[in-house]
Amino acid sequence: VWEKWKMAMTNIEIAKELAILVELDMDAIQAYSRAIPCIGSTSVKDLLIRFRQDHERHVEQLSAVIRALDVLPPSPGADRPGCSGQTPAAVDVELAEEGALQMIRFHEELATSNYGSSSGLDLTPNIKELVMENYQDEQVHLRFISGVLAGRAWQRRDS
Repeated sequence: VWEKWKMAMTNIEIAKELAILVELDMDAIQAYSRAIPCIGSTSVKDLLIRFRQDHERHVEQLSAVIRALDVLPPSPGADRPGCSGQTPAAVDVELAEEGALQMIRFHEELATSNYGSSSGLDLTPNIKELVMENYQDEQVHLRFISGVLAGRAWQRRDS
């Protein structure tokens, strides 16, 4: 009975929810950009590059939806919190790789959790479909990163 009385989200509310996802994707892009140079395994690095491209696509697509809702999407910039873009210099290579992967996992856990929550919102079908597709990407990313960390796959040099 309550479902019949539930009000649909406004465009502003939808845009705010999507903006959170855009910001998380932008943070993930920064994390990937910072982490990728630390990874020695070519096969792991190649997948991380692909995952970063997924996040870039998410930002583009969600930003387009936010603009279609007559709201300005978040914009990337130097003032965004997070990564400095610097790679650790005099740090043990294995520690740098493991730390880089843990940083990525942290961002993927945040993104996966937030996409999961957003997928349950009262969104229009096309927006819900986009959020669900991105959520599926995030689940793939998180499973892969978690598996790499569990199996210490970055230690296997294949370059």
